[in-house]
Amino acid sequence: MNYPSLALLGLLTASLPVQAQQISPLLASPDSAGIVLRWTWPEGERPAGYFVERRAEGESEWTRLNATQPLLRSHDRAAARNQMGAQWDRYQGLLFPDDPRAERADPESFRGMLLLAADVEPAVARLLGLRYDDRGAQTGARYEYRLVSLTSRGEVSGATSGVIAAGRYEPAEAPGALQAAPGPQGLALHWDASGAFSAFAVYRSGRRDGEFVQVNTAPVVVFFDDQGPRTESAPTFFTDLSAPRGDSVFYQVAGLDAFGRLSRRSDVVGAAWRDPLLPAPPRSVEARGQGDTVVVSWLASEATTAAGYQLWTAANSTGPFERLGEPLPLGTRAYHHAPGVTRRPTWYRVTARDGEGRDGDASPMAVAELPDLAAPPVPSLPAGIADTGRLRIDWAAVPAADLLGYRVYRGRTPGGAFVMLNGAPRRDTTFTDTIPVAADQPFYYRVTAVDSAFNESAASPAVVVRPPDVTAPGAPRLTALRRGAGSLTAEWLGNPEPDVTAYRVLYREQGAASWLELRDSLGAAARSAIIAGLAPGRRYEVSLIADDDAGNRSSPAPARVGEAGGQVLVAAPELRRATWDRATRSVVLEWAPLAGGPTDLLVLRREQGGTFRPVGSPDAGTTRFADGSARPSRRYEYALSIRAAAGEAQSRPRSVTVPGASQ
Repeated sequence: MNYPSLALLGLLTASLPVQAQQISPLLASPDSAGIVLRWTWPEGERPAGYFVERRAEGESEWTRLNATQPLLRSHDRAAARNQMGAQWDRYQGLLFPDDPRAERADPESFRGMLLLAADVEPAVARLLGLRYDDRGAQTGARYEYRLVSLTSRGEVSGATSGVIAAGRYEPAEAPGALQAAPGPQGLALHWDASGAFSAFAVYRSGRRDGEFVQVNTAPVVVFFDDQGPRTESAPTFFTDLSAPRGDSVFYQVAGLDAFGRLSRRSDVVGAAWRDPLLPAPPRSVEARGQGDTVVVSWLASEATTAAGYQLWTAANSTGPFERLGEPLPLGTRAYHHAPGVTRRPTWYRVTARDGEGRDGDASPMAVAELPDLAAPPVPSLPAGIADTGRLRIDWAAVPAADLLGYRVYRGRTPGGAFVMLNGAPRRDTTFTDTIPVAADQPFYYRVTAVDSAFNESAASPAVVVRPPDVTAPGAPRLTALRRGAGSLTAEWLGNPEPDVTAYRVLYREQGAASWLELRDSLGAAARSAIIAGLAPGRRYEVSLIADDDAGNRSSPAPARVGEAGGQVLVAAPELRRATWDRATRSVVLEWAPLAGGPTDLLVLRREQGGTFRPVGSPDAGTTRFADGSARPSRRYEYALSIRAAAGEAQSRPRSVTVPGASQ
């Protein structure tokens, strides 16, 4: 909590009635008899005393105003009593505590209270050596002041004020937004306390235009925290306990600045106070958990003045209790509250409210605790690393405050039964599973998270981990080489190994030293491939290699020899684009107009790595075709094939991905 004291001098400067000056811990203001200066102690070492120096505007030399005696904190009780006069009884315990050790035991609190007292009472500031009244300043002249501190290192020149003109003081503007309303014990006052005031004075009169008399015996101090003015349960800064009952009274408020001077008074506000007849509390208040909520129930208050109810809640039995929701109608007997925490007691009480919105005494407390039924988040998809005789999985930590650990499960198939591998939940996010060295089948793993209430999350998606595979597939078997115009079509049987992922077609002109590889991607389902661009009439050797999912490569298939067909006399069609059309839910192909005479036109399609098959025979005069038979979530390759009297030709394929059914 922050004291609204001279520790805030730098923040007060802009709104006090002083001429513009730099923000500084030294504040200067015109006064009726010259210029008055105030400052505060610095953090850390407290100076033994101060000298005040002055120079006129435009001068370079400083003049020490208290050259014969520094300003010191007074330790003379008798002298202080004479100087304080009627205020002595109020401040003597703070200036001269009975136990001198009290200030040393809590120096920060004492420092704040002393600076606050110095703000509201000029005599305290003088006794602390934190104020200087320059009576020698000439009216209308402009001055600058400097503070020199006496420290263990000697004299240290410190803060410098802005330029200030003597004799031009005007009281500050009054605090605004004064409000007065009946409270449980008197009339409660509230106002805008955000201005540059250290404390406030409250004045009261029996008539709006009558004489106003101060009713607060001590300055009203409003404490602030990071959220603004700090009050108790209601926004009340001052309660007038002596307000006459029944009759209207009127109030004004004035602010005290850091020099102990009063601002102008606020506008007049009136109110009347009556004895509160507060309703008795409800009876038999109970709280019980129900699912993820607490049900608070009660019996009606016996008070005939009750007009509704208000719930209050706290994290422990000693409070503080805070309002829970809006006031409830008189007929309400239960309230459902979702506290958002589990396995921790929540305390409740209920008050009855009268028709003016005043709360009576609180009911006895009731307490409830919700069980933790919420499972922690599902662990993310784990990652697996395989080694001979060992498989390791790793996963990301689950962000759960009450996490107890993780359980790891293993299965032989992704949809089959999984067996838990660790009895007690483990805290780390890695697990190593020992398997037979000769194992060659894949293993599937899932991970769950377990919290301190032994709620277990759903299982993570399964991750497959395969032991190292060092066995290459067998050599594929070429079954035929079919001659085409400037091409050969290789056909083969699929390998029996289930882990084959791709085939590589090799070819070379007969007698050549090195092999060429067909660039087209051939998946495990491929059973043929066209080797185009061959020289007509020449003989070529063709072979085949199979790859598995571990990167093992088979031996080449025994080569077959074939001769490429004659020169192609038909120009290959130009397939320009293949796109998915969401509106028609089909793959749309577009091509350039075909040249030449009558032709047979076929649209060919294959899944990636498969064999081209016809899916349509459009009219040769068209340049567009829509394939509505394409299945969702598949990737296809399309090509155009034409056949004429002069020969056959096929376009370069184009790929397209069909989105899922929901897209």
